[in-house]
Amino acid sequence: FSSLVEGKNKEMSTSELSGGARIHYIFQSIFVRSLEEVDPCEGLTDDDIRTAIQNATGPRSALFIPEVPFEVLVRRQISRLLDPSLQCARFIHDELIKMSRYCMTLVTELQRFPLLRKRMDEVIGIFLLEGLKPSTNVIGHIIDMEWLDASQHGGWPHSRVMLRCKSK
Repeated sequence: FSSLVEGKNKEMSTSELSGGARIHYIFQSIFVRSLEEVDPCEGLTDDDIRTAIQNATGPRSALFIPEVPFEVLVRRQISRLLDPSLQCARFIHDELIKMSRYCMTLVTELQRFPLLRKRMDEVIGIFLLEGLKPSTNVIGHIIDMEWLDASQHGGWPHSRVMLRCKSK
């Protein structure tokens, strides 16, 4: 299994990406593309921004725009990164399942014991599924922490989101 992940498998496929190369492709191509497709301004109108600013200033007029409305808007937009991230985790899970099944085909002794092979496949599938659950929880926590990090570091998302929205 580890040689398949590291690309050192003697039975390496030349017709398609597999193992660690496929996982790398999922992260570097599929996941990155899905993040780039997330429009930071989708669902964010000028009225939303104006209303958030007005709600933050209350009955008085403000000389400076408060941070609170931007934090609310940024939190909402950052939460949109959750779905592509969870999709990436599912793709990685599926690839790990494929890799484990491929590894089982290489063990000739398992061909003689189909029930053992089936049971191993079930156990490995359950093991990987149990690993997917905490992974998805961690992904959710990272998305939550990203908005916190954004609000504590001088508002980097505020300026980038606003620039990108203005450019559209």
